[in-house]
Amino acid sequence: MIFYGIRNIKTKEPLGFSSQSNDNAENCVSITCTLEEKYSSNVWLITRKQNAINTLNTNTEWYNADYESPQHPSKFDPKEYEVFEVNI
Repeated sequence: MIFYGIRNIKTKEPLGFSSQSNDNAENCVSITCTLEEKYSSNVWLITRKQNAINTLNTNTEWYNADYESPQHPSKFDPKEYEVFEVNI
């Protein structure tokens, strides 16, 4: 099966993710997902390449940021990252 993720172009390190509960807040997703640049034990992978491309190029607001469309980490420059493919 093919998965897609986002990695740093220079270091080839894949982005990970973290999640945080929104404690039943109204008008938002129940869990916010944020991409992480370093020290994440959870690598963000997804099955649709176009979704990975959209995630790379578009920062989702926290109230809509789920696993399929996570929020960017702070100080994120999309030009320093690329979508990569892994076959598992």
